[in-house]
Amino acid sequence: MVALGGVVLATSYLLAQGTPAPGTGPGKTATSEAVSHAFGTKILYVITRPRDSHTEAGSAVYEHAEVTKLGAQTFLVGKVPDWGLDDPLLKITRGTVVWTPLSEVLQITEFDTLEKARAFFEQASASPFEPEAEAPPST
Repeated sequence: MVALGGVVLATSYLLAQGTPAPGTGPGKTATSEAVSHAFGTKILYVITRPRDSHTEAGSAVYEHAEVTKLGAQTFLVGKVPDWGLDDPLLKITRGTVVWTPLSEVLQITEFDTLEKARAFFEQASASPFEPEAEAPPST
């Protein structure tokens, strides 16, 4: 469960990359917005471009997400889900609306439920793709 908290915390790092628009969010449309796609109840795992050559790609998990146009730019807008974990940062950020420019999104993975997303992250934290350390040669 600690590993899941770390993965969730790392994915929430995208909060710093999103740009919240005052008084708007999923379900609250401003006059300059037009929803072009709503993901409904799907949980989205989003990978974004690295900020520069020295950073890794960003990631986040959204619920109640939709693609929204604000001015001339299109955003993926969603809320940080409640993971039900006893982590102070996760408690503070749950329900926060995050705006990510669609031009920065590299990949979106859809999950039917938060439980399926949680299972994915638990499996990913087990690192099945990392090579096992080789045993030292016996002499």
